Amino acid sequence: MIDLHTHSSFSDGTFTPTQLVEEAVKRSVDVISLTDHDSIDGNHEFLLSAENHNIKAIAGLEISAEYTVPSNGNVNGAMHILGYFPFWDERTEKALSNLEEIRDNRNIRNPKIIDLLQEKGFDITLEEVAEFADNNVVGRPHIAAVMMKKNYVRNMKQAFDDYLAKGRLAYVSRTLPTPENAIKMILEAGGVPVLAHPVSLRINSEDVFRNVLEELVNYGLQGIEVITASSRWDETQSYLGYAYLYDLVATVGSDFHGNNKPSISLGIKYDRKEKAEEDCIEQIIHRARYRSCLKIN
Repeated sequence: MIDLHTHSSFSDGTFTPTQLVEEAVKRSVDVISLTDHDSIDGNHEFLLSAENHNIKAIAGLEISAEYTVPSNGNVNGAMHILGYFPFWDERTEKALSNLEEIRDNRNIRNPKIIDLLQEKGFDITLEEVAEFADNNVVGRPHIAAVMMKKNYVRNMKQAFDDYLAKGRLAYVSRTLPTPENAIKMILEAGGVPVLAHPVSLRINSEDVFRNVLEELVNYGLQGIEVITASSRWDETQSYLGYAYLYDLVATVGSDFHGNNKPSISLGIKYDRKEKAEEDCIEQIIHRARYRSCLKIN
């Protein structure tokens, strides 16, 4: 099995990077990548643990970028761009220093969400949410978890459906980079940018999706996630077709978040009739090797 889309407690997952690797070993996952939201802070522990457990690992991240939903023409969505860095080093970390600005925007939003919840009568503080997140990157799932703990909601889904999702009572938007800037950031750090779970873009027209994908390819997109934990067969076949058409790496990832998404297990079986996992990893390494030659010393 393989899983190139996972999250740890350094963003909105519940497993530490070490626990994530241990779960991968337990579930016989052959290759894994840590792709925390707008954060690379867990990669050092992740790579060290993977080495100790003799499992193939790739450092990564997932950048949230602003996205215009074609159906209404408004910038009211988020496009997620995964970045893979097989040749992780200090230069990579330095090149990704702009992530701090993205995280700062998230940190500005969190107190506003708490204020809105308090106005609705919820006894929740930012301090206890940060403590629940073990003082790592705080996101809406951590706020939802505290709401569950205090019995304000039954589960994570209700927290988002009633309060935290876009258009709900405690939703607060945040400033995001453009897809072009997100891709550029990954490329300049010697990484391989990949479009995550394209179905989340909510594009029903093949022509519109092709136009969006072509724009991303022009920015430097190198791959597309073709299989996720919830992919349908027809979606996978369609995305594989686009991968072939635009010479993109076809990747696989569950979007594992631990207990924050209990229905999703770590690892996805890769159908070798569609594309061998060795080919996927080799392509990422090959493209990253080329990009690493361009990094500034």
